[in-house]
Amino acid sequence: MPAEQPQTVGKYRVDSVLGEGAMGVVYKGHDPDIDRTVAIKTLHAHLMSDSERAAWLERFAREARAAGRVLHGNLVTIFDYLEQDAQPYLVMEFIESETVGDRLRRPPLPPLGEAQSIMVQMLAGLDAIHGAGIIHRDVKPANALLLPDGRLKIADFGVARVESLGATYGGMIGTPDYMSPEQFAGQQVDARADLFAAGVIFFELLTGRKPFQASGLGELSQKVMSGNALALLDIAPELPQSLDDIMRRALAVEPAARFATARDFAAAINAAMRTLDAQAMESMER
Repeated sequence: MPAEQPQTVGKYRVDSVLGEGAMGVVYKGHDPDIDRTVAIKTLHAHLMSDSERAAWLERFAREARAAGRVLHGNLVTIFDYLEQDAQPYLVMEFIESETVGDRLRRPPLPPLGEAQSIMVQMLAGLDAIHGAGIIHRDVKPANALLLPDGRLKIADFGVARVESLGATYGGMIGTPDYMSPEQFAGQQVDARADLFAAGVIFFELLTGRKPFQASGLGELSQKVMSGNALALLDIAPELPQSLDDIMRRALAVEPAARFATARDFAAAINAAMRTLDAQAMESMER
């Protein structure tokens, strides 16, 4: 059973439930010292047995450390981490928004300019955390918040692994539809796993479909690890070859064949869009 809503968490007043899922609940709260609205996230108590509690608390503390290390306009800001009655709480920036997942479910598909804006902002946020040695490991549409003014912020570092020296191990972790081949295999993971997930999201933004179609987890893992993705131009033949080239590189099985950095990925998208704009202008002049 979900825990009863507390009236306060530390100094923060708890006002209402913003959202609830299988893993936890997010409350709307108030910081009296600064007089601002905050979001307060916690895990469902029933998920944490006495033997597992230490691991769950470590996960929450890790999320706070990971997100708190980097301040960037495309990342949700973490303000505080605390424990109360043996329950962990993250206090973070309150954002009224839809997610990229919500946007994908709301037809029509985003026009190319909007898809470009979503991806470039997402990749800017990823570039910031990667530069600090943080791998998100669960990049997906539900973790990308779209503000009414068009800004995007990446949320939920709950499975982030902080590794300043590069790669990290940790078994299969993430959301299957957006997991890289190396995550499925429980192999060495670095920032390029996040870029693979971003590639899956870009494919969805352009086509409304996921690049790996499967009836179950086993089939999905086989297709991802073998690179058996749908071809972008088979679904959307009106798109230019340059976007197909980007997609093939982003979804490459071998990390070394993908974009080396989020900044490189964003630069490729911007270059492809500039070419499209030039071609459109040329067509108008004829």
